[in-house]
Amino acid sequence: MIPLNREVEERRWISVTRKTFLACAVLLLTLWAITTPAEEPLATGNRGQDQAPYSDSAAGLQSQMDELIHLIKSPEQQAFISSLDKLAIPNSREWFTAHFPAYAVDELQKNYESAFAGYRSHVWWVMGNFAKDPAFGVRVEVSETPRALNETGFEALLPRPDGRVKVENYRISPTLSKPPSWVSSFVYIDGQFRFVGGTYPFWNEKLTSLRGPMAIPAKLMGDITVQGVPVDVDRNTPGILAIVVLDVRIGSDGRAHGFKVKSGDSQYVKQAEDYVRDWKFFPMATTFPLNVVFFNVKH
Repeated sequence: MIPLNREVEERRWISVTRKTFLACAVLLLTLWAITTPAEEPLATGNRGQDQAPYSDSAAGLQSQMDELIHLIKSPEQQAFISSLDKLAIPNSREWFTAHFPAYAVDELQKNYESAFAGYRSHVWWVMGNFAKDPAFGVRVEVSETPRALNETGFEALLPRPDGRVKVENYRISPTLSKPPSWVSSFVYIDGQFRFVGGTYPFWNEKLTSLRGPMAIPAKLMGDITVQGVPVDVDRNTPGILAIVVLDVRIGSDGRAHGFKVKSGDSQYVKQAEDYVRDWKFFPMATTFPLNVVFFNVKH
């Protein structure tokens, strides 16, 4: 049997040895953590937040689209999805609130969600189906920006952003024979291009019909503004006084040769017919419906 005092000493020695070992282990681990470089994340081709933004130019959008093509071809698809989502306006409701009249914000937010979902699906479909071809790419070119909104007629009723918003239009053309090219409009925010529509930004997409070949420009008749468009119009739209719907018979000379009143206030029918009769359409023998709208907004 070991004497008591010797047993006590051995226990003390074992305790001290354990504490010394643990202290040394902690010190070594600390030194290793300090001197070992941090592991670099796997390169996916995606731009990090600390990298330079895309330039506000056709070359910048070209780089942004090239990046999407690079990512769709990589095995890391989450990086592609993240970059695709960055084509949307960040914090869109706040952006609309900052740049548009308050009454329009809710409708803009709702319409933007739908518009972007469609655009996102289109870009994904194009790249997902055609980027498998090594020859696939896109060419970005500046496209003509539509003229500013008119201050009369329907265009005066459309929401418009303040002067700080710069909308840029670009034509994006695949290098392969298909799919066809398309025009998109963007705003440049935080170093990236953010989708806002096609030829017209989504908040003015009604301009497609308002400026179409069968639409008539607004005209001041007395103290009332009149405009005709070949689309249905909501009578309850603020600013609209009356609507007369006519079936207009167009001759081969492009002039109106007859009218059939389909609906509307009788006191405005003659003015509506006079307004349409003064306009020359594309020469064709046909009959089509036209909504002639009277605005009570003084311009």
